[in-house]
Amino acid sequence: MKSIKKITNKVTDNFSALAGSALLVGATLTGGAALASAQSGSSGSSMDADLADYPTPFVDEDGNVETSIVLGSDAKVTDVVGATEIAGSLGAAAFGEESVSTGSGVSGTWAADNGVTLNRDNTNLFLYEGSGDGITRIDDQDISVLETTSFQSADSNDVEVEHDVRVEDQSQQFEAEGDYDDPILHLNNPASVSDSEGEHLFSATAEFSDSVDFEEAGDNDDSATNADEYIEDGDTVELFGTEYTFSDDSNSDELVLYGSSDRVEVNTGESTTLTVDGEEVTAEATYVSEGDSVTATVSVGGETETVEEGDSVGPNGNIRVSDIYRTGPDGQGRVAFSQGSDELTIDQSSNEVQVDGEELDGVYVTVDGGDFTSTEAINFYFGAQDNDESFIEQGETYEDPLFGLEFHYGGLNPDTADEDNAAETIEVTSENEGVSEVTFTTDGEEATVPVHTDSSDTDDDESVFGDEDGTIAQYEGEAVEEDDRVVLNAYEEADMYEVTDVSDSDLGTESDGELSVTLENVVTGESVTVEEDGLDLNSGDSDVYDQSAGTATLQDESIEGKDFHVTFEDGEEVSFVRSTADGNRQLWPAMYTATDSAIAFDAPDTDVDNDGETETGIEAGQAFDVSDHFTATVGDGLTSSIDLSSDDVEITIGTGDLYEVRVNTTENSDGSGASSVQSFSSDTAGVTLTSGEADYNHIQSIEVVNATDVGTVDVDQPAATDQDTFDTSTTTETADIPSGVVSNDATATLTFTGSNYVSTANVDSDFAQYNLTTDNGMVDLGDRSDDDADSAVLFTQPENDQDEEEAYVLETKSDDSEAASVASYSGFETEDRSLEDEDVTVNYDEFGAYVSVDDEGDDEEVVSINMPSGQATSGFAMTGADGALSADGSSGGSATAAAPTGQYASGVLADDGNVGQVKNNDNLILVGGPNANSLTQELVDDNQTMPAGNYTTGQGMIQMVDGFSEGQSALVVAGATGEDTRAAADFLADYRNNQDALEGQSKVTVETSSGTVVE
Repeated sequence: MKSIKKITNKVTDNFSALAGSALLVGATLTGGAALASAQSGSSGSSMDADLADYPTPFVDEDGNVETSIVLGSDAKVTDVVGATEIAGSLGAAAFGEESVSTGSGVSGTWAADNGVTLNRDNTNLFLYEGSGDGITRIDDQDISVLETTSFQSADSNDVEVEHDVRVEDQSQQFEAEGDYDDPILHLNNPASVSDSEGEHLFSATAEFSDSVDFEEAGDNDDSATNADEYIEDGDTVELFGTEYTFSDDSNSDELVLYGSSDRVEVNTGESTTLTVDGEEVTAEATYVSEGDSVTATVSVGGETETVEEGDSVGPNGNIRVSDIYRTGPDGQGRVAFSQGSDELTIDQSSNEVQVDGEELDGVYVTVDGGDFTSTEAINFYFGAQDNDESFIEQGETYEDPLFGLEFHYGGLNPDTADEDNAAETIEVTSENEGVSEVTFTTDGEEATVPVHTDSSDTDDDESVFGDEDGTIAQYEGEAVEEDDRVVLNAYEEADMYEVTDVSDSDLGTESDGELSVTLENVVTGESVTVEEDGLDLNSGDSDVYDQSAGTATLQDESIEGKDFHVTFEDGEEVSFVRSTADGNRQLWPAMYTATDSAIAFDAPDTDVDNDGETETGIEAGQAFDVSDHFTATVGDGLTSSIDLSSDDVEITIGTGDLYEVRVNTTENSDGSGASSVQSFSSDTAGVTLTSGEADYNHIQSIEVVNATDVGTVDVDQPAATDQDTFDTSTTTETADIPSGVVSNDATATLTFTGSNYVSTANVDSDFAQYNLTTDNGMVDLGDRSDDDADSAVLFTQPENDQDEEEAYVLETKSDDSEAASVASYSGFETEDRSLEDEDVTVNYDEFGAYVSVDDEGDDEEVVSINMPSGQATSGFAMTGADGALSADGSSGGSATAAAPTGQYASGVLADDGNVGQVKNNDNLILVGGPNANSLTQELVDDNQTMPAGNYTTGQGMIQMVDGFSEGQSALVVAGATGEDTRAAADFLADYRNNQDALEGQSKVTVETSSGTVVE
């Protein structure tokens, strides 16, 4: 098949570019097209066809364009352009359904009945956001009772009333309210209602297209009012879906309206029976007066009186005379009685609304235009009717007391306060005299890891990181031994293992030795052994053995699918480094939970170097070997190496302290012969190398170790003129740190100014939420206090809707603390709240996790985090009466949405060889009349459409008829001239704006000059 563009090329080269561009525009239009694509159903008989269903059946409910557009072989340029516009409009209507992301890490969605949720397109609302952070203006596109209505003024002019609702910003809270002793999720709802910012829940405005004088009723003098229009007593006005009857009791400050009522009309000389408060009352009309001021004589309940419109009669005055009509001479007429109506009084001077004389609480009103003599709009502000109702509990609805508009607050979806709604629970349990543990779920299995053991539960009366038998490795490449635990994290996969056996007795002794280590997965219990034999472990350096270090490394060993270099160290110790590490080292390597969160472990502060002082964090020099990065070789300023045979050499540093200077000396000045490296301690004064003090006399290089600051080092030989100056260098290493997303590579740059001295540790990734600090060569977590004897669990949540991660430091019990606790959280969280009669505090964090700290037990304390599968969303909706807000789950953070299919109609010429196939298989749009399109003529021959002679110049026609095969439809778009055909095509292409004219029609005639339907 050909595209319309190809047909254009064949018919007229001059319009090919235009046709192509029109198609392109049509294919990319969006907006209301999704509504059109949702229409379904077959065309049926042409007698049943309704052009308002267009573009059905030419675009089906899945967004497929199931049609061909047929042009005559010698079509005019105007026909081609018209066909192109039709094709473009069909392309814009071609929408189908596809699964789309609802935002990173979002686990719940919301839907509203008879209204609209407040979240914007593709934008969710969350716990830290208020009701004003979403959609704030609601109109008739969202709620049907907000449709624009109209009434007739006294001058018989139509006055339109446009309705809308504006949502005010109120915050979500988690605290006890009303009769609740325990905290609840709720939305604030102001009890002191006004039009000020923050002092109402929402407002509803009725805006008039013309200013209206509601005081002028009964006066026919237009000059008596400053407004555009005025209204008569008894006229009706619809506000927010409720019909009211205007009363001439209104004045400049008060507008009096009567609500809908039971109404009955009685002719003079007749009577009717009304039921009032369960009692039957007879009402009759006897006389209607003449003149400008019409009155009527009525008898109600046996009492006869003369009344005007708006008067009240009957028992307790609860029957209203709503209308009086004079229908003939001699007092003939008709009287309308109404009962059950509410009297609504809107007082702009006091900003009050009254119903039957009683002030309506929780409503505040203002009038645009000054007062009711020139009213442009009436604004209603709604809030709580009582101080005890100044909140909307999650799952509850506020209904305004006047029009029945509803505001719904759904709370969180999911609400993980109910553990059944949580995807998993992270639980840290601390026993008073025992082991502190963390429990979580990974790969469908529940895992429990001992994190800290109290001194009372160990043989040597010292608390330990891990359990009594073994510790937990804190960094990648840390040496571990039997009973220790290590997390092997290869990014896509991560597992914790306990070392159950290390066999390295052949290390350094055998030329045909073997090495092995056995690991047990702490979650699954499965064991894996890394072993190799036939290794040369005693004959100098090899691919495996490093003689100087006394270690052997097995390269690229697979451990349950994770590739690691495994290094055996003397003393049955072993370490693991990723095959892909490229020099990086993971600090606090993490394993992943069921929600793609990350869990890592931080040891308590200890005296690392046995100097009597407690260091905090990880000793960076152990994680990274940078000892060879600080060797400074004598530079080009010297004619030869520095000679110590006859003169001393002074080495000084310009800034900072110099802890150690290592001097490499050789036997000969050219570096040949014997050599040695000697270390010299230093204070701020530097080092003086005395002649004859060194093993050899020729200095070849100098290594500066542990310089506290980058500084200039001077090498000076006072008795000689030669001198060399060089700067102490810095070096950087990349540390990988815990991340809650498997694919993320959270890193930090560590800057070393000495082989075991880190000056700075800067986090490189925005989503990495652990603040790193450095002190005395240690890298620590900024949210951990110095001299902290507590072990900790590092818990990083997955990415939220803003592609950010937030993280917890959960500290366990230690000898110096009494309970497990949340040491820090990097994101937003509600204030901790205590549960009544329990030693339990609870809150929600911004991810929607429910966090509780339970100190109630005498023997243990528990921190629990109930995690949703993705970030929980907050639900808000505005609806009409009897509306609803419902929570839906979302699988994998996706939802179904309308999406363009990118299809458009195929093009065919009437004399193409395949036109017969098209006739039998496709729905057709035939552009051009019988004289221009042979297929249109065939339909004339079948009496489906009119012959050429019946067309009228200046008019185009659109007609839906049966196609050439059963179940197929044909749409004829034609005219007496090319311009007439073009006018019909334009009208069809703009079908969205012409729905009313197409409604109920199978054929319409379009005026070429005006582009409107001929009635």
